Amino acid sequence: LKCQTSNMAQPLEHAGDGSATQIYHHTLLLLLHEWSVRRNDFRNAHSLGLLLRSSAAHNQNANPTVWVSALEQHALLLVREGHYGEAQRVNERIGAVCEQHSLHLAHIRSLLQLTTLQLQSQQSLPTSQRANACPSACLPPLLQCLSLCKRLGVPSYHATCLSILAQIQLRMGSVRRAKVLLVSVLPVLLSGGELQYVAMAWCTLARCHLQDSGGGGSGSESSSPKQRYTCLQ
Repeated sequence: LKCQTSNMAQPLEHAGDGSATQIYHHTLLLLLHEWSVRRNDFRNAHSLGLLLRSSAAHNQNANPTVWVSALEQHALLLVREGHYGEAQRVNERIGAVCEQHSLHLAHIRSLLQLTTLQLQSQQSLPTSQRANACPSACLPPLLQCLSLCKRLGVPSYHATCLSILAQIQLRMGSVRRAKVLLVSVLPVLLSGGELQYVAMAWCTLARCHLQDSGGGGSGSESSSPKQRYTCLQ
């Protein structure tokens, strides 16, 4: 959290339109809000979130980074509460702000989060409806993110996109393709990827091995029990 807020504060210090006190106030609110969310103290998080967004809204044109960070915290709270639809709409707002102000890395993060939210919302459907969900519907924001990563040359985010693509392939039944893709991007992901996406990649690879063992992937070789156990570890 200290690293995240320090990186966020650096461009604000050079903006010339925010005092050190304002930067400190916003950074402190970010820390307290995320701390409350991670502790599942949602009542306190909602109060802090209102204060954070109210404070950031005054500078959203002069310092869009501040407004984006406040919206990211709001999306985080909605995800933890299971409100995936609302979180998707907030991430779409983040993407629009990022496009308007050329905040490329924040835009990449919002597109990754949007794709992940769409996958999570499908997974949270009742079992009777889950079979009708189409994983390929999650592709548009992911493909946009891949294009942006290639243009900017950010290998860690590019590898993250491909690991999520592997998750979509697995849900569509392409077990072997998903496994090959994951194995190819894991070294890059492990060297610089965000922890949550590294964990998701390992979980997806574990599911690939499990589906292989049950004959879930057509034309794929069954993995040994030792391989499956090692992956699940």
